[in-house]
Amino acid sequence: MTTSSEDDSKSPRSLDSLLRPGQLSNPIQSKQMFSLTRVCSGARLGRLCATLVVFGITLMGTLYIGFTIQDSPSSTGISVRSGTHLQNALGNNSEFLINHTATSRFQDNLSKLPEHKFITAWPSSGWTNDVISAIYLIYIASLTGRIPIIPPFTPSHVGSISEVGPLEFGDVFDVSRLANELGMHILEWREVKNSALDTHLAKGSIQSEIEKIGCWSTWALSSFSNGQPRYSDVPGLYNLDISYTPVPDSFTLSGGSKKGQYYLSLWSLASLAYRATREWAYGVQSSRTLPLTSGTGERIAPGEKLLCFDLLYYIGLANEEEWWKDYAPYWPKIGVHLHWTSQLLELAQGYLRRHFKVKDGEPIPPFISVHVRRADFAGWCPSNMSREACFATPDDYAKRVREVQASLRLQSTPIDVRSVLVTSDERDPGWWEEMAEFGPEWGWVDHKAEGTVEKYGKWYPVVLDAVFQSLGTGFVGTDRSTMSLLSQRRVESWNNGVASLVKWGSPNADAH
Repeated sequence: MTTSSEDDSKSPRSLDSLLRPGQLSNPIQSKQMFSLTRVCSGARLGRLCATLVVFGITLMGTLYIGFTIQDSPSSTGISVRSGTHLQNALGNNSEFLINHTATSRFQDNLSKLPEHKFITAWPSSGWTNDVISAIYLIYIASLTGRIPIIPPFTPSHVGSISEVGPLEFGDVFDVSRLANELGMHILEWREVKNSALDTHLAKGSIQSEIEKIGCWSTWALSSFSNGQPRYSDVPGLYNLDISYTPVPDSFTLSGGSKKGQYYLSLWSLASLAYRATREWAYGVQSSRTLPLTSGTGERIAPGEKLLCFDLLYYIGLANEEEWWKDYAPYWPKIGVHLHWTSQLLELAQGYLRRHFKVKDGEPIPPFISVHVRRADFAGWCPSNMSREACFATPDDYAKRVREVQASLRLQSTPIDVRSVLVTSDERDPGWWEEMAEFGPEWGWVDHKAEGTVEKYGKWYPVVLDAVFQSLGTGFVGTDRSTMSLLSQRRVESWNNGVASLVKWGSPNADAH
């Protein structure tokens, strides 16, 4: 049985918050070299398959990436405004770009007006966690009155950047709708600056120049970092040569009093958007500023116009792992408005129509979506416990499915949902045979049989699985998986559905 791969066995990073920083790879210096490999960027439906050649990200102070391409198939309120005129205005970001489109240098392109200030951060934690980081970025932007510049997603669970390529944020999520519902402008890096990939596709007719900038590092404060910033492929992709300054030790949630704490205060990070606090923080930390990644030895202070961070995942307002708390504002204020693009949604619906054997135009029958995360979670099981004793059993998931079905029948408008759609990273055929024993109502999309990777790229099995999960009338997921967490939120908020998570970690952990 072939399923989507949420985690690549060769990848040190996970989609899930269960993975602690100590299990992440050491920061990779930008001097690393990539081998010549085939890339299907998967960055747009029906977009391009490519062969990515990286000649060297750092060479005598020069960042360069070359590509060869082949064509192929309510705690803190945010005002929400509406109206066609506003929607058009919020969808048009040209007023913030001097050239009204991407150019070779973002610093020459961003609006010079003093009231126009920006904020960005880089992805590096696996796709679902990078979605969460993007939500944090937009939330901080809303608090500080800055315009977020959202980076593309970079792969970890499905391969390396040289194998797979980036996935644009706006090719997954409807940015215009998001901006309209939040009442704020949202930029993507592809709107602001040409990437190295763009320059190759254009065969030299456009340029992407190297730019030296200063950013803040949240990761360098972690005891797992060896004092280095968090590595991301995005700065190299956009030819950004960065000098990082670690944020002050007092920026942890404990104010620096809890030794080894790596979660930072969101409010403290937001305060760097303001001149007095930023100047104070840099005055305290300037001796720890790291030289440019190109190796020239030059150090640059974080800027005023663009507030940038290496990582915005391990942060909170009051506590660690707040996404699991009922008071956390990130989903109700931002995430609930982060809808799939119409193209991606239509693609997923086509898969489901084939799976449920319904014709185009006919409604997809209601179903319970199930997400079973196993694979890399084995690393969290006790050393004296077998994998199967640690993980929840298929029967545990089936029991939760029956409970969700019962809850749906008890709603004011009862729904009798029989079909169950399973998604998982499990690769053991025997496990899938156990799932099949629950009867013909239980099924799954076989991405190998569908040719998903061949048609759309390596990103798409896991992205489509996330869309499938969100379309369920009910949902059953895996406790402590952020992919399950987001799917739970989507089903509950978008579909008025019922969701439940299966506990694991010891025999009978989900007994109830």
